[in-house]
Amino acid sequence: SSSPISEDISARLLDPREYIFINEFVSYPDDGKSEWIELYNASSSSLRISGWRLRDGKGQIAIVSSTIEAEAYLLVELEKNVLNNDGDLIRLEDERAVLVDQVAYGEWNHEAGLTPMPAPLRAYSLGRFGDYRGSEYVRNAFKVTSISTPKTKNEISQETEKSAFKHSARDNGDNTSEAVQSSSPKEPKTIAKDTLGK
Repeated sequence: SSSPISEDISARLLDPREYIFINEFVSYPDDGKSEWIELYNASSSSLRISGWRLRDGKGQIAIVSSTIEAEAYLLVELEKNVLNNDGDLIRLEDERAVLVDQVAYGEWNHEAGLTPMPAPLRAYSLGRFGDYRGSEYVRNAFKVTSISTPKTKNEISQETEKSAFKHSARDNGDNTSEAVQSSSPKEPKTIAKDTLGK
């Protein structure tokens, strides 16, 4: 078994940008409910992020600073509902504004090379299903599901299953609002454990 010291050294060697992904989100919540975006740490070590940003198609919507445990989730609850119901972009950037992950949905077509995922219906979520392989997140697919699973493994609802798409693109903006974050205890793996190779 490994010691806490060796685990700490191992975590410092991992680049969080290769192991943290946008995993699920609700962009069209029921009345009185908040929008949320879930991040997932696909590595076997806890990872610390500080000053990371979530953006939509217009600009910054949250600042994220937290430790995400190995193979666990971080729920970012937006203080105000800013995501467009019919289509938008969600972009995760590190503290230097370097792209980490992103997904577009619905009628968002403002970026060359970006294929939007289906837009979720009211109270539905868009969740990622597929293998996480380091920086190869563009191979992962999002699907609409009526079963929202914040801080737990994604579940697909058969009656709402949609076709899978690939995604990759860029975005800019700078409007800001606060967000509430809560991290989960270690949950069962959503997907295959990632590898170090690029």
